[in-house]
Amino acid sequence: MKAKHLFMLFIGLLFCSIGCNNTEEPTTKEPSVKVEAEKTTTNSVKFSVTSTDAERVAYLVVEASDALTIETPSAEEVLANGEEVTKNKQVIVTVDGLMPETEYLIAVAAQSASHTAYDSVKMTTDAEKVEAKQITFVG
Repeated sequence: MKAKHLFMLFIGLLFCSIGCNNTEEPTTKEPSVKVEAEKTTTNSVKFSVTSTDAERVAYLVVEASDALTIETPSAEEVLANGEEVTKNKQVIVTVDGLMPETEYLIAVAAQSASHTAYDSVKMTTDAEKVEAKQITFVG
């Protein structure tokens, strides 16, 4: 009889220790972000931003020459100073008002509770089109 009670006590303690062991910390998934060039015009760039497992996503467009003389923007700088976009899906972005024949760096960043992700791509705006005119000489 004593053995039966001790066995039941052991089983009870075993279940309690298994059920009460909640030392695992919740894991936060690392976000992912990708930027892909889509289209350029003389004064605009169009690109896609795709993110997953993110709480915030932002992009920043800088002249590539600025990125060489200044440091390339970090993920933290993009999140602090960039334009936010919809998270956890693909978003198409068009940025207007740019200079023709200029290379731009598009930097994107995504943030979760404890992780960040970063990607970038360079795009060059198109040259201005010059219309050819026919000149007729009278002699």
